[in-house]
Amino acid sequence: MDFYEYGYHEVITNADNVAIVATAHDMIEISQMLTTAAQRTKDWLTNIELELAFNKFEVMNITKSRTHNECEVEIDNTKIPASPSLKYLDLHIDLKLNFSEHAHIVAQKTSITANKLMKIMSNISATRPRRSRLRAEIIRSQILYGVEF
Repeated sequence: MDFYEYGYHEVITNADNVAIVATAHDMIEISQMLTTAAQRTKDWLTNIELELAFNKFEVMNITKSRTHNECEVEIDNTKIPASPSLKYLDLHIDLKLNFSEHAHIVAQKTSITANKLMKIMSNISATRPRRSRLRAEIIRSQILYGVEF
């Protein structure tokens, strides 16, 4: 089914992560579609004795128009408002799909990791080039997480 087809939604699952992707011509329809799909997903999880973590539930509205109409999803009388970005599989996605927030967060994480590695590796008796290469590979793997080659 084509992603841009009118009134389409898809549930994507990966381990303990669920993403519901929907397209429609107006915000009322998309809100209803997402609410229905989210409620069905919650019911399915309940049937297999799992629980939906409402504190981790995020909604984001990506639109071609310049105005970002707010979308709200309601599950069991809990309203989840739209946010400017969301986290899925440890990737931070923003409204413009340019991953600038993800880059900022990864830069902070790698800075912390590099500082901790410097403290740990100062006590290791390996040669400097080997320590530098190990540190670089650890940081490189953090930066390139989620990048397709």
